[in-house]
Amino acid sequence: MTIEARLTFATQLILEAGQLAARHFAHREDLTRETKGPQDFVSIADREVESLIRTRLTEAFPADGFLGEESGGETVERCWVVDPIDGTNNFLRGLPLWGVSIAYVITGEPVIGLIHLPCVGRLYSAVRAGGAWCDGMLIHASRVAISRRTSPDLSLPVIEIALRNGSALRCMGTCVVALAMVAEGSVDAYYEVHVQPWDCLAGMLIVREAGGRTNEVPAPLMLAHGGPLLASAPALFDRLVEATPVQLDLSQAGETSR
Repeated sequence: MTIEARLTFATQLILEAGQLAARHFAHREDLTRETKGPQDFVSIADREVESLIRTRLTEAFPADGFLGEESGGETVERCWVVDPIDGTNNFLRGLPLWGVSIAYVITGEPVIGLIHLPCVGRLYSAVRAGGAWCDGMLIHASRVAISRRTSPDLSLPVIEIALRNGSALRCMGTCVVALAMVAEGSVDAYYEVHVQPWDCLAGMLIVREAGGRTNEVPAPLMLAHGGPLLASAPALFDRLVEATPVQLDLSQAGETSR
């Protein structure tokens, strides 16, 4: 099938998956919560939403591979990469900042990107070289440049203490929501030391198609191990890269980021 056919199918599927997730969200007090690792949570909602997506995609496109956060999978030349609920901690706490992410990847590069935020009723989408869209409207990354009223030195000691004590210092608590907001220009930049492919591939494509910039993570490395992520308004990107050279350098893993 064509890219257009996959986009049409995946668009309807992510809306259906969002409805399922939203039903669980409305009854989240009844969900069994598990911990996969430090600050990494999962519930039956994550697993059911991923199962729905995986089953439908496998039935519709049996030749395509599948990689999901909860059920895993394998990365082949053409595959779907899915995060059923990004922002599970927010989800379980009753915060509406969470979303569903579906990417279609060819040889490691996202060709289709979809992010659905059920609680705010937004659907972000992109096809490579086709622009980025939110609910049928073309979106663009912010044109802002850096402007400060106060010195960052005032915040750095607090940030260091929080991080050294194992806290997750965050604005959104979900990669897919943050990337969608960078794409539409309501957030100027997003940085994370390490993300998984299901967290970021759809959103990276949407940001790029909206005119924003992201770091270039080698496809095999990202699909196999994840990596660092910087996404921002174009005017900010180079200056932010200068502030994070060590974290964005993937040469120690056998690849080079640029």
